Amino acid sequence: MLEQLLAEMNEVSSELDSLDESDPRRARLSERQVEIRNELRRFDFDRSRPLAEVETELNHLRSQLKAAQADRIGPMKGRSSSDEGRSWKKAFKISVVGEVRGADINRRIDENNRVADLRARVEHLETVVAERRGNGPSDV
Repeated sequence: MLEQLLAEMNEVSSELDSLDESDPRRARLSERQVEIRNELRRFDFDRSRPLAEVETELNHLRSQLKAAQADRIGPMKGRSSSDEGRSWKKAFKISVVGEVRGADINRRIDENNRVADLRARVEHLETVVAERRGNGPSDV
């Protein structure tokens, strides 16, 4: 069972890496990746992985989380004549915010980027690293 999950995780990860960011299959594969990770937790797999491997994944996920959070929009200020040279992202913020609340846009962005799943995985790996270093409670 464990070997099958690991093989499937490798296949899913490879396929995700090969797909364009806009490919609609990414959502299904990302969901499956989360499901596999949850199944692997039953085996306490992360606690038996080499610490360097866990830390590498943790750093990668932190980068993903940071990039996902960068997609969010911030509070809008009034428009000025200097808006001519603004980036497309700022132009998007200005044109959309009047019709949809910024909090709703950010919620949708977070859902699309699977921020909750990323945060949960980061928290889990942080716990594993802390336990392995002797800095946290261990339930192993």
